[in-house]
Amino acid sequence: MTKLKSILLKSATILFMPLTVLAETIVIDGELLNDLRRTPVLGGGFSLTTEDYKSLCFDNVETSIPSYDYDYSFYSSETETKRKDKTSLEFGFEYGYSSWVGSGKGKANVQTSQTSKIKLNTVRIFVVIHLNSYYASLNESKSTLSAQAKDLIQSEDIIGFFDACGTYYIRTINRQSRIYAWLTLKSKEKVTKNTFKLHLEASFKSPFSSSSMKSKVENESENFFKGKQLSIKIIGRGLGKAHIVNLSPTSIEEFQKVINNASKSMSGIHTGRITSLEIIPWMDNLSFQYELKPFIIAQEVPLEEGATPEAKKAYLDRQKSLSLRRKWIVAENGEFISMLKNKYRALQAYQFATMNCQAKLERILTRREDLATQGKTQDQFNWETINFKNHLGYSSLNAKPLYEKLLLLTGNNQTQFAVNKGLNKEAESAGDCFNKPESCSLYEQWKAISEKADTCLGELYPEFTTKIYREFDKCKSLVAKLTALMPGVLFYYCAPVEKG
Repeated sequence: MTKLKSILLKSATILFMPLTVLAETIVIDGELLNDLRRTPVLGGGFSLTTEDYKSLCFDNVETSIPSYDYDYSFYSSETETKRKDKTSLEFGFEYGYSSWVGSGKGKANVQTSQTSKIKLNTVRIFVVIHLNSYYASLNESKSTLSAQAKDLIQSEDIIGFFDACGTYYIRTINRQSRIYAWLTLKSKEKVTKNTFKLHLEASFKSPFSSSSMKSKVENESENFFKGKQLSIKIIGRGLGKAHIVNLSPTSIEEFQKVINNASKSMSGIHTGRITSLEIIPWMDNLSFQYELKPFIIAQEVPLEEGATPEAKKAYLDRQKSLSLRRKWIVAENGEFISMLKNKYRALQAYQFATMNCQAKLERILTRREDLATQGKTQDQFNWETINFKNHLGYSSLNAKPLYEKLLLLTGNNQTQFAVNKGLNKEAESAGDCFNKPESCSLYEQWKAISEKADTCLGELYPEFTTKIYREFDKCKSLVAKLTALMPGVLFYYCAPVEKG
């Protein structure tokens, strides 16, 4: 199990396990980073619960100097094959003759063949270059919070800060670059792998070789590849475009350029596929703590006037204890905000996608009905005869129940098609859309969640740095509803495709 999966299991049990179990530095690797459609940014925000990359909330991002691990591997093999080539030649001619028997014309065919033996020497070489970069970390002493991020904190919009910047930020990014090169040399002359290796390995063994050494090797190898068949295949992963001379070499000279520029194309702070991230809670950042301090002081309960020495001591002890717990309280409340925002965003995205699916289905059905009306189809228009594919290969669904399911989710029953089919009747009251969302439109579900969330946040905000959201019943009841699952009809049948 990867570290990411372990972390997700911990965060999935957030109701029962305090976030303090994640007090150590968190390193994320695994499947999340294999999605090349998403781009982590050094210093960018991150939500551990929702796996969302957030905004970059630093100005003047500066990094420490990275280190590199360089690995060069060279493999070679040599084979000799014997091939028989048979050459056939056939020709014919006509001739005339005259003798005491008589005279006339004749035809004759002559066929000859020749067999020759050819030796073909093949040398194969496989070159692998690995470059790992690490220690490219955010220099927090020189990278300051952006003016916009500071403004959110100073205006006491802590919820807005965590919504935009996440509850963590990315402090370190480790990267990996790879180049794989296959070379195959075929020659009728005797060529050994040691000879081939001598001309290649010395030249490409290290991109950091001196220019004088490279020049010497090039001079010695000038005529080596003449009259020989050379095939080259190169695969690069995590390379920087600016320094790639040519990734489609057709000669040994062009291949040299690729290998000699490998270090440039593979190195760089922002070059390479990401292999791991180190994320840090905002509460561990000195600048964030400094900006948050007035807000924390404002939420502290003042000591009553005339308090006894015992009461003063108890008050100070409580403040010390709260100071140690505060970073975890703020982190948990920040993750709760991220989960809530993720639910909002998912419901909105599903709403738009479902409305689009309904519109596409209406166009398909209207076109089918028009063709039937014009007599261009043999069958009359009938909902029950039109089926739509399940995109996962399960049972298909008739058009009418599919359309009715979409109407329930969109609540958009006033379209021309819905009116023509008598499906625009005023819907009955959906009832409790918070506890029974399956009977409600996506908008009604969002409205029910929003009303509960407004009440929850109204209670949580005044004590955002002193109490965890789970201590408020209104907030605690929300957590079970924050899992954002795509509606089945949208997942299985949209976009609608007729079953043939």
